[in-house]
Amino acid sequence: MVFVAGPRQCGKTTLAKKILEEAMGPKADKFYLTWDSAEDREKIVRERFPSGKGLLVLDEIHKNGILVTSAERFLESLI
Repeated sequence: MVFVAGPRQCGKTTLAKKILEEAMGPKADKFYLTWDSAEDREKIVRERFPSGKGLLVLDEIHKNGILVTSAERFLESLI
């Protein structure tokens, strides 16, 4: 699990998409989900992630407080 953080408009999404494209090739789009899309948001909430091995990018996920809290708890457990 990797979290990418940084100021607004610094290229976080661009970087994530580039890494995803290099790793997954032509099927990369189905492994990119963003909280800004209602369709993707539904998939994230229902945990209906794409099947298969590889990377999964969850973009703008900080906009959901519940998932952020879960991620924070996970990170704190590593310390």
